[in-house]
Amino acid sequence: MTTLDAVGGSFDFGRVVQRTFKVVGQNLGLFALSALVLVSTPIFVGTVVSLKSRLAGDFFSVGLVAGTIVATFGSLILQALVVHTVIARMNGRAVGFGDSLSVALRFALPLLGLGIIQGLGVMIGLLLLVVPGVILSVMWSVTTPSLIVEKRGIFESLQRSRDLTRGHRWSIVGLFLVYMVLSMIVGAVIGGVSAAAGFSTLRGATPSGALDVVTPMVLISTFLSALVNGAQGVLVAAGVASIYYELRTTKEGVPPEQMAAVFD
Repeated sequence: MTTLDAVGGSFDFGRVVQRTFKVVGQNLGLFALSALVLVSTPIFVGTVVSLKSRLAGDFFSVGLVAGTIVATFGSLILQALVVHTVIARMNGRAVGFGDSLSVALRFALPLLGLGIIQGLGVMIGLLLLVVPGVILSVMWSVTTPSLIVEKRGIFESLQRSRDLTRGHRWSIVGLFLVYMVLSMIVGAVIGGVSAAAGFSTLRGATPSGALDVVTPMVLISTFLSALVNGAQGVLVAAGVASIYYELRTTKEGVPPEQMAAVFD
């Protein structure tokens, strides 16, 4: 059994980043397929339906609303699936798509409740001069793995994340900045490829900039944009799982074998 363990010691910024990309690489096919099905496809379909509704003169698109709802719920499933897969892999266990999807679906409703509470809390915090929202985002950064791995309740997971991140929050802020920059780079690369190939949502637009037809180039550009959303979701979820693993093994000295027992 090969594990990415480091029991005891100090929180290592570089080790977290290295683990994140190593595990993503080990499960690239699984994560790519999951992101495509759960996030990218609903966003793509919803956006295309919305564009066609605009062409028909409709300002409200049921398709866009439905696509957004499905993509939002899909992103929760994707997050849980990635977290479960990453933690299992870091404990030396290879898990299949069916196993991870089963776990993700089992925690779907608790994650939805958790997401609503976190979202409201962070939003209120951001309205209060921004800083409180950032603080809450960092404090609650590992709530999802706390809920999935330790099978805690919603409010217990929030408190658990607060306890785990205490003393390492500046390091976590730095990691979030790294993941944010990398996500932007991924988006920029795909956007650059799209632009170089002449794919733009403005293709098929009138001189005033209004879209008058949904061309193949518009469809391809829209699809590439949806892929970016899926890829960013995978990267963030894998990063959060890696942070959680680092906190458990270094701060609490939990051996990988003990953490892996939750999957039995």
